[in-house]
Amino acid sequence: MFRWPGPTRRALTSLAFCTLTLWSAGCSREEKRAGPGPPPRVEAEVEQKAAPKLLQLVAGGRWLALRNSAHQVFLADSKRPERLLALDFSGLGPDQPARIADLALGADDRTLVVAYRSDQGKGFVALFDAQTRSMMRHFAADYVEVALGDSGRLLLGVSEDAAEVRRVNDASLVKRREQSGLDAGAMAWGGTEVLLHHAIADQQAGAFVRWEPLRDSHSSSGDENCGVQIGLSGDGGRYLAVCGGQAVRIGGKGDARQLKLPLFAFARLSSDGKLLAIARSKQVEVAKVDSQEQLTEFSVEAPVSGIAFTGDSSRICVISDHLQCRALI
Repeated sequence: MFRWPGPTRRALTSLAFCTLTLWSAGCSREEKRAGPGPPPRVEAEVEQKAAPKLLQLVAGGRWLALRNSAHQVFLADSKRPERLLALDFSGLGPDQPARIADLALGADDRTLVVAYRSDQGKGFVALFDAQTRSMMRHFAADYVEVALGDSGRLLLGVSEDAAEVRRVNDASLVKRREQSGLDAGAMAWGGTEVLLHHAIADQQAGAFVRWEPLRDSHSSSGDENCGVQIGLSGDGGRYLAVCGGQAVRIGGKGDARQLKLPLFAFARLSSDGKLLAIARSKQVEVAKVDSQEQLTEFSVEAPVSGIAFTGDSSRICVISDHLQCRALI
């Protein structure tokens, strides 16, 4: 039998081995190309939700109440504004707030009033003990603005067609004034003087009405053609009216006087009626009402959405992207 010489036989063996190796590698590569393999990696999409915007700020004495665009309500100590305490409405079941209309906090920091609508569109008022954050009372009422007066014993509620004064302790009705076109109201903490704003097409269009709720037939027209932002000093002796975003009118027992100002967003009168705060865009100014002497001016990082004096006028608090307070004295 013929046999290849030794060197030739070894060369052929090496060639066969290389051929088999290459064929095997080619099959492996083909199999890898033909297989489905793992799916391509897809980065998970994370939905970036903006933080709820702070919409309203009201002050009591030392404490503050806030609401945001998520219809949540908070209490905060003006000396520790970084800590917000949320109110719990879960006990109301289907009558929980779906849209907050307005807030009011007593100057003694005892009572917080929340006017709101439920998912079913029904109007309600919830009264909280501001110290314990527990609900004291809950009743049906369709108010767009609320205020506390008579040292916390009376509640003013303003709806589109009427203004009502109720007792805080039992929500009983004291007096009701029917008036179409109402959109704002204020009540003196230390008294029962009420200021109402209505915008209707008659001889009192855009006027303020001063009304003593515990006496009949006691009302008088006030400033005409001023806007919805209004305020009363704690004793009811001085009021503030915003006129078109370029002036504030401050009146009282005597004639009202108008202060022309650069365009602004918010104006607030201190509880003692001596200080005026103006907010425009990201800037806040505080001045004395009588002399117009400026006490302070500062800027914040985001547009201002609310300002308020504490009850003793020692601090001015501001909401923009967060709550902050500054000492005035």
